[in-house]
Amino acid sequence: MRAITFVEMVVSLLIIALISTIVLVSYTILERRKLEVAARGLVMDLCWVREAAANKHLDYIVDFDTAGEIYSIYEDRDEDGNPAADEQIKQQRLAVDLVSVTDFTGSPLPAPQRITFDSPYGVSQERIVNLSRGGKTKSVNIYAETGYVVLEY
Repeated sequence: MRAITFVEMVVSLLIIALISTIVLVSYTILERRKLEVAARGLVMDLCWVREAAANKHLDYIVDFDTAGEIYSIYEDRDEDGNPAADEQIKQQRLAVDLVSVTDFTGSPLPAPQRITFDSPYGVSQERIVNLSRGGKTKSVNIYAETGYVVLEY
């Protein structure tokens, strides 16, 4: 019978430790990117809504459900200012925490937390949507007058 030498055991443990370190670093990088990807996806959707409101001459409503980590986009075809089930065009579940939707003073919006993009210019109220994951936070700012949407770092 041949036994494992001390050197063989140390080399085996070093290889396992090296592979574990690589996996852990890769996982950490992927977790950090989830917040960035979710924030950019929200910015992309809000920019699209702004453009759709201007191009189609319809109001668009974006409802945020902070408990369910979901936002829904509605095309307000009946122009009553309230979203209806048949007006929903997209619902997106976020892979990060939807912390809050506030005005620019930081005051949370009362339920329902909603952003409206009005036609024909895509004008919206000033709002901040705060997302977080793993202790990191990203803010998406929507400016009044222009409806300009920007990701704050």
